[in-house]
Amino acid sequence: MTPAGHITIVEPPFLEPSLARPDAWHVAAMASQCGVSARVLDLNVALYRGLLTEEQETLRRLDRDDLIESCASAFFVDPQALRECLASQAPVPPGFPPSVRLPLAEFDVPRFVKLAREALARFDGAGGRMPSHAEYVRDQETINALLEARVRAHDPSAHLSLSRFSSALNPWDAEQVLAAIGSGGSVLDRLYDAALRRSAELGELGRVLVVISQEAQLLPGIALASWLRRTLGAQVTLTGDHLDIVLQQRFFPELLELMDDVLAYRFEYGGRAWLIGDPDPFLLSQGAKRWPEFDCREKTLEPERCIVADGEARRCLGPLPVAAMRVTGRCYWSRCGFCLAATAARYAPRRASVDQVVARLDALPGRGCTHVQFLDYALPPVLVRGLAGRTRCDVRWAAQLRFEKSYSDPDLFRRLHQAGCTQLSWGFETASPRLLASANKGGELRPHEKGRILRMSAEAGIANHVFVMTGLPGETDDDFQQTMRFFEQYVDCIDGAEVYAFQLRPGTGYHRNVRAFGLAPEPPQWGWQSRVPYAGTPTMEESEERVRILTEALRPLAAASGCNDFLEGHLVLREEMRTQ
Repeated sequence: MTPAGHITIVEPPFLEPSLARPDAWHVAAMASQCGVSARVLDLNVALYRGLLTEEQETLRRLDRDDLIESCASAFFVDPQALRECLASQAPVPPGFPPSVRLPLAEFDVPRFVKLAREALARFDGAGGRMPSHAEYVRDQETINALLEARVRAHDPSAHLSLSRFSSALNPWDAEQVLAAIGSGGSVLDRLYDAALRRSAELGELGRVLVVISQEAQLLPGIALASWLRRTLGAQVTLTGDHLDIVLQQRFFPELLELMDDVLAYRFEYGGRAWLIGDPDPFLLSQGAKRWPEFDCREKTLEPERCIVADGEARRCLGPLPVAAMRVTGRCYWSRCGFCLAATAARYAPRRASVDQVVARLDALPGRGCTHVQFLDYALPPVLVRGLAGRTRCDVRWAAQLRFEKSYSDPDLFRRLHQAGCTQLSWGFETASPRLLASANKGGELRPHEKGRILRMSAEAGIANHVFVMTGLPGETDDDFQQTMRFFEQYVDCIDGAEVYAFQLRPGTGYHRNVRAFGLAPEPPQWGWQSRVPYAGTPTMEESEERVRILTEALRPLAAASGCNDFLEGHLVLREEMRTQ
């Protein structure tokens, strides 16, 4: 391998195109330590924009039946009911959401494409006016309908919205994935051809590093690496935290036939060797037979402690640019038995100082950005207290926190709100201290104290969003009822909630100690796994039923607050939308 004079660091699809993630910028900052020029290329946002703004004539050739199916999916209505409504030219049934009324008027493909273009312009901040929440939801659904129709034109089994992609290709069936991508004829290859091949953004690529940092990027990222190499003749390397999680389960040497090489583990360990063209145990090229073991050797590059992806914020989809900021290297706790983030505990913790974070926030308004989403799994308490001391409120921000005993002072949340904090997301999981202790959750476990923290935050003017998990191993009906009672008591200080069933994830504490928790994993069905089917108490079916019950109980909350309607990063815009 020759030394790199110029590299392109690629953010692959499919993540919500509302934020420019800092992962690629993090790598670019380290490349500069070796004197290498690095360009960050967000092909996630570029792909969405390419599909939504393709030539009018191409869009008008969409199939009307596919478009009707796509509208039904995007507007959450029954396809047959929608067809009958269109066929009879009857009024929109009362059960249909108001947002479906606009596309129904004299429905045809050119008219709908025009409506979708107008929706995209409003959603994207054209005219300088912040949309109301109702307009935001309506336009998001209309854009989703067009995206769905665009991908169905390439594969009727595929689905695409602003928040997810799926197809008949199972991302965990490694043999199927490698064969489909190797053939060059997958739906992803066709989408990349349609939306990216003629993009002026590609330019001169040099050596390319595709960074897979989240689960949703695994299949699209592998396909993109192969497509860039096969179609554009680029020299392509694959890397990223989530790639490590998957390939540690089972490494397929055939993967290296689709790209030039794979860089294992974080860039600060093997990145210098990759940049200067030296061999390294963490750099796998054709002929490699196994995934390397991690050794906590000395880093060859020093990672940045505070990364802000504000330069690309205006290219993302959204009414106002929202900068993404990451100020820690991993979750400062990294011990929860259910959480994949705990797999990063092998890396030494790092965080930016309070002064570094405040200085970055203070600089943003001068760069045309006044909204920030912290993407850290949880801001450490020392940074939370430091941000509370910030005297300027010209930047509004949102973050994710853990419940900590140190958050017992009402004045803390008042000062956070004065310092620009508008929304906090909390890892609540369950109201049962017994289950939380079993999961090694740490922090504040007592439900009444967690409720008190939420109330202090709400009374300070901060919106609270909570993540809830049903079915943790050993959860009884009494444990679940305790969670139900918690929400009955504190619903007035919670703005949004997302409810999930427990999933047994490879590499987590629960997965490493299945016997201790009474879990019996099923044999792997595919080469890679994201979630391991298991037998246990409660059963997987019981856990899902509890999700349904709790979600139904929280439906009035979701309807009143609208928090669950927002794309990632856009919750920080919620207050502005409320005033419209």
